[in-house]
Amino acid sequence: PSDELHDIFILCPDPQKFISTARLRDLAEIHECADLYYRAHWAARDARLAGQSCPLVESVPFMRRWALDWVVGLPYEWDDIPHDT
Repeated sequence: PSDELHDIFILCPDPQKFISTARLRDLAEIHECADLYYRAHWAARDARLAGQSCPLVESVPFMRRWALDWVVGLPYEWDDIPHDT
């Protein structure tokens, strides 16, 4: 792996410790997070289309939104989830 990826994962050398602290999220919390990433994705895309700079890399909120939309249960298969903003 790249040095950057290695540095991220070295912070959690024991996956069991990470797993033991995981918790189920309330559906309302997941919906709020999905909405936040929808808006962040829209802002990053809008800035790119307008030729403006944006502190967000568009792919980051895009991928998180994709995953959250899938978790929320949109009636689509993974590859068919719409990504319009």
